[in-house]
Amino acid sequence: MERTTKIKLISTIIVIGFAIAVFYHYSMGAYLGHRFPVNSFLLTPNDKFNDF
Repeated sequence: MERTTKIKLISTIIVIGFAIAVFYHYSMGAYLGHRFPVNSFLLTPNDKFNDF
């Protein structure tokens, strides 16, 4: 597989995955009525430095 083909394939997979994640979180907020932090990519403000 050539380098340009690999780059196109990986970037397509990343874009599709991101679009699915955005649609999922939008549907969680708009249709199911979940509020922040469930319908967001972000963490809760209290958990800001708990990733260490």
